[in-house]
Formats: sequence, C-alpha cells, structure tokens
Amino acid sequence: MKTIQKPYKTIYKTVLFLFGIPFLIAGLIFFWKYNNVAFLINGLVWCLIGIACFVLDKRNERKLLYLKEYGRRYEASIVRIIPKYMIKIGSYLTVKFEIKYNAGEGDKVLMSDYYLLSPLDKLSNLKAEIYLYDKQHSLEISRINDIFSS
Repeated sequence: MKTIQKPYKTIYKTVLFLFGIPFLIAGLIFFWKYNNVAFLINGLVWCLIGIACFVLDKRNERKLLYLKEYGRRYEASIVRIIPKYMIKIGSYLTVKFEIKYNAGEGDKVLMSDYYLLSPLDKLSNLKAEIYLYDKQHSLEISRINDIFSS
C-alpha cells in the first residue's frame, strides 16, 4: 500500500526551487547592478511561500508519527471524495475526504485536509486510517493496489 501525499510536499519543492531561489538570485543581481528591488522582493515572497509549505509538510509528518506512536488507530471508511477543481498540480486533483469512523461512542464524521489524487484513483481502491490522541487527530489514506505499476 502506498500512502497518498498531501500537496505541501510537492508544492514547496516547486515553489522554492523553480521560482524562489532563481528570482532571489536575479533580484540580487538586479539590485547590485541597477539598484532595483522588484525582483528581490518577488524572490523573497516566493521563498517565504516555499518555506511555509515546507514547514506545514514537516509539521504534518511529525504529527502523524507522534500520533502513530502514542495515539489509538481506528479503521475509517471514506464516505465521499470532494474535489477542489480550482487547485490542480499537474494532472493530479486536490481533494478532501469525508471520513466516518467508530471510536466507541458511535460513528463520527470528519473532514480531512487536502490530498493529491490521480485521475485514475477510485473510491474502492482507497483505505483510510485515523489516529487519535486527546483532541488531536491525523489521517492516513493509502491505495490498496498500486495503480501505476504495469
């Protein structure tokens, strides 16, 4: 089973290395040569966005690891997939999941964070697990069968 990624993992690399650092270098050259700060500010903004996405990604990873170690694990069922059509990364769709799980006090419904799904993914091929500790929760969604292997 392969875990489905959150968009922060993909976005920070693209934003930081494709936009942030090149614009920052160009901005330093333009500032040094022509005393123009436009590219420098643009590069700094892209770098800050990339660093913010990096921090979000690492925070989510550490939270999941912490809850895997100390929290309780419950099997969850995916009720529905809610696509966010305005946010696409390549051919991948950004979606939210509506999850239903039973933690002993009856069924509870939870809305997930954003995840990246391939257009080939189906609801029947996805498996969800939720980790709970105190009032914190973290969700791990995996593919049962790898759709990319031939």
